[in-house]
Amino acid sequence: MSIKDIPLSNNQKKRLLACVKDQSIFFQDENGDIVVDTQAYKALKESLQQAPIEELLKLDDLETLADYVVFQ
Repeated sequence: MSIKDIPLSNNQKKRLLACVKDQSIFFQDENGDIVVDTQAYKALKESLQQAPIEELLKLDDLETLADYVVFQ
């Protein structure tokens, strides 16, 4: 299992939470970090036919970074 940490501002975290409503894709831990399951996110991307997190944060394919991505 691989994990990638990506720092975000509080405003970016709020926008991230607003753009992805599906709670099966991510969870927020007690210190505010957002953990995204990239395999579940990949399935969401395929069904939506868009990449909301990559578009919002100007990232390449999220699922190629790691199994889980932690936005801090």
